[in-house]
Amino acid sequence: MNSEDLRIQYDQARLARAKAEQKMLETRLAADKAESAFYDADKKSGVAFERWSEAVKGSGDGS
Repeated sequence: MNSEDLRIQYDQARLARAKAEQKMLETRLAADKAESAFYDADKKSGVAFERWSEAVKGSGDGS
């Protein structure tokens, strides 16, 4: 192989690495967003449970 062929292979490898890194970062961002949504929903369910629990205590019927 001549130096030009080697340079092309090197450039292609760098491009493949950059694309893989971009995909990794996109996946990490999506995971962070999903985790945030989970914790937001968990917090809302906890607040809703507390409100329901207080309402049940106040009504005395347990339903």
